[in-house]
Amino acid sequence: MLRHSIGVAAIAAIIAGGATPASAAGTLTKAWVSSAGADGTSCGPIATPCRTFTGALAVIAAGGEIDVKDPGAYGPGPILINKAVSIVNDGVGTAGVQAGAGVNAFTIQAGVNDGVYLRGLTIDGGGVGANGIELDSAGALDVIDCTIRHFSVTSAFTTGNGVLIAPTSGYMAVTLVDVVASDNGYSGVQYRPPSGNATFDATFTKILANHNSVGINVGAGAATGALAVTISDSVTSENSASGVYFNGNGAGSVLTLRNLVSTQNGVGVGAYPGAGDMVFFSKTTLSANSQYGLYNNATVYSLGDNLISGNHADVFNSSGLSTADAYK
Repeated sequence: MLRHSIGVAAIAAIIAGGATPASAAGTLTKAWVSSAGADGTSCGPIATPCRTFTGALAVIAAGGEIDVKDPGAYGPGPILINKAVSIVNDGVGTAGVQAGAGVNAFTIQAGVNDGVYLRGLTIDGGGVGANGIELDSAGALDVIDCTIRHFSVTSAFTTGNGVLIAPTSGYMAVTLVDVVASDNGYSGVQYRPPSGNATFDATFTKILANHNSVGINVGAGAATGALAVTISDSVTSENSASGVYFNGNGAGSVLTLRNLVSTQNGVGVGAYPGAGDMVFFSKTTLSANSQYGLYNNATVYSLGDNLISGNHADVFNSSGLSTADAYK
């Protein structure tokens, strides 16, 4: 009798809300959001779009895609992503997410085999949000053509980041392309696992990280896993501490810089590899930094085609630089 009454109640709720069993169960493979939409168990089809990303995440199946129908604000944060999903703005205009005070705009806590894809979003902390995107767990994250700004520091390292990547275990691959990560209280982009043995591969391409404390911050922290990060075709500028900061842990971590411009920061590139870690430079320009162009505590590996000039001091330690590199 109890089972029968529960079934009747569920059917009545579906009828009253106009939902189908598929959308109520979250099995849509594609869902839409619109500034004229409304969240609910029946939202998602293009004719009846959801109002927010949170509403669409409730009805989308794992592996599905959420598409933006028209410009609008599709927050507020915090928005939790706990499954494989794509959120795509394919050029309709601004698709914004505003974070509330002390919370993230997006928190990603997906499975180890889940891929998350974010494209065409404007993510803003309003000077009070914690982090734009905090990635705690997933198999892969792709962030394409997004702007992430105005997040504030309330706790050292863990807030004030445009993107914070903080896994504690497993393997994670992250790709950022055409991302603006600027005007944040701590880092534009930061990798900092709090503990554990996570391993990490990242490709950061066409990143603009300016007006942060650190533009791109890659540190193993207390973790023991190796990381491999490539930063290419990017600009870090006017960051008060460092344009790029790398702190290895001696686990065979690798930082590769290619066609990077790091200018008007405190330090252009601060490199602190541990024994067994490596830092590679190619076609990189470090100029007009108020302290050092390159501050490194170990040998770096250069192809001899870098320009390190016009800084308060160009190089702290020249080990590994080529005589073909321009520095003094």
